[in-house]
Amino acid sequence: LTNKITNAANAGDEKESGYRVYSILSYFFILVIVGLPVWWYTTRVYRANLPISEMYEVELKNKSNKAFGIPLSLDYDILITFVHPDPSGIEIELNGEDIDKNMQPFLKAISPIADFVVKSQWLYLTDLGINPRKMSDHFALQESQLPHIISPLETKMWSHLSQRPTINLVLYFSYCSTPLYIYSDRNIKIPTNAFLSPRWGGIYIVNPDKSSCETKQFK
Repeated sequence: LTNKITNAANAGDEKESGYRVYSILSYFFILVIVGLPVWWYTTRVYRANLPISEMYEVELKNKSNKAFGIPLSLDYDILITFVHPDPSGIEIELNGEDIDKNMQPFLKAISPIADFVVKSQWLYLTDLGINPRKMSDHFALQESQLPHIISPLETKMWSHLSQRPTINLVLYFSYCSTPLYIYSDRNIKIPTNAFLSPRWGGIYIVNPDKSSCETKQFK
């Protein structure tokens, strides 16, 4: 009788040991096969695919045909700033349709890869903050002076109020009494009378014609 009880107990222990093995294996299966993929999927960092190659193709070129890239982003602020240092001397009237027409080639170039918000502002009684060189009938800005124009202007602009990268397009209307032209380091007048700054934008200097200065109205 004692042997039968002992054998029954041993059989029960072996059966219970088998259950333990199966329990451990099933727990391991659930943990590794099911739990690990679920943990990996729920804790992974989502990374969206960006059209980097297309974004690099959006470039601005300066007069020497060197590529100047703009900050990489999926959305931009395009800030058009009109700088009028002498509002009492001449009245500036601009046609919005003409501005839109001139902007379209640039906007079409970046619209496939980024969203943009076009903003505008006027700055009155604002100078460039540098002293141009006096010529016979006008004033000259040397290329070496151009980088020093941006910092004084930027302190008065709205570009720092947005979290999006800003592309600055500045139109500066010079005084009627002091036409202003950009000269290269070789002392040659630049035909476009404009310049670009990498990752910032560009500035175009507009000199009102003689008749506009006489009528004190520039259109």
